[in-house]
Amino acid sequence: SPFSVQAVELLDGLGMPAFKVASGNLTNPEILQSMVATGKPLIFSSGLSSWTDLQSISQFCETNGVQAALLQCISQYPSPLDAVGLNIITDIESKLGLISGISDHSGTVYPALASMALGHALVEVHTVFDRSMFGPDVKASLTMSELAHLAEAREAFHLMRKPVDKEASSNSMGKMKDLFGWSLALKTDLPAGTVVEESHLCLKKPGTGLSYAKKDALIGQKLSVDVPFNRLLRMEDF
Repeated sequence: SPFSVQAVELLDGLGMPAFKVASGNLTNPEILQSMVATGKPLIFSSGLSSWTDLQSISQFCETNGVQAALLQCISQYPSPLDAVGLNIITDIESKLGLISGISDHSGTVYPALASMALGHALVEVHTVFDRSMFGPDVKASLTMSELAHLAEAREAFHLMRKPVDKEASSNSMGKMKDLFGWSLALKTDLPAGTVVEESHLCLKKPGTGLSYAKKDALIGQKLSVDVPFNRLLRMEDF
């Protein structure tokens, strides 16, 4: 985040791959034009911006051929969770056609996690080595362990977005479906010649026998063999 033309030149010389534009710098054309001149992508923060300002940013990027992203941001340190405004990220993408995400100052992991779960492209947070340190950003920052947690979550969310074929998944669970399924059985031992009534029947695991859908067809049928209660019914029992 350069705050002077000299800082832009320094960072460019160090090979910085992109520049973050603080919302306060949107009214400084010298810094903006020096960043544009590098040809590198710009990531704009919108903490102090109105929708009119955001539209101006979009126009500026289009006019100058800038590859840009525009982050939703609240310039409160720390910012309350009910002011985070995740909805604005979607609005920026749909109304302005810019890549969006969140620049978070809440001092918690929740906005970043929510933003990643919603599939937003970028997340920015402030970090601090220890919350006992002094400084205006400490309360609005995450610890290094919390930052590591976000990095792990990013990978987890990426994996969870992999499309899953529900039918193929179900087919692969055939043995488990049988194990946890239910089949028709008898409540008590019944001898051969018994005409089966509904009161004789019950459901027992596993699901490898006759399904409940066959219940009505079995009622009124005569058992051809003695059938104990502790096994599933079979068609050859009738």
